[in-house]
Amino acid sequence: MTAGIASRVAMLALTGSLVMSSPLAVASGDAVVAARQASMKAMAAAAKTVAEMFDGKRAYDPAGFKAAAEALRARTGSALIGEFPAGTLGAPSGAK
Repeated sequence: MTAGIASRVAMLALTGSLVMSSPLAVASGDAVVAARQASMKAMAAAAKTVAEMFDGKRAYDPAGFKAAAEALRARTGSALIGEFPAGTLGAPSGAK
């Protein structure tokens, strides 16, 4: 595994943990915020899986690694940007 990929996984894990640990409340009916949070949680879980394999806390499992990498690939880049459509940034927001 290259250092670049490992550092991206570490940054994604850190980002996910920071996002999930901050007090983000979802206002009822705010589907955009709920979708963003669900996506961030899925990315954090996938990053944790990969990080644990790198750290030796979890046995290397090629299928599990591939599934985690695919989960990250599917939710990053243009998919992540798509979670923030025009007009959904800033106030008012269901995220607190």
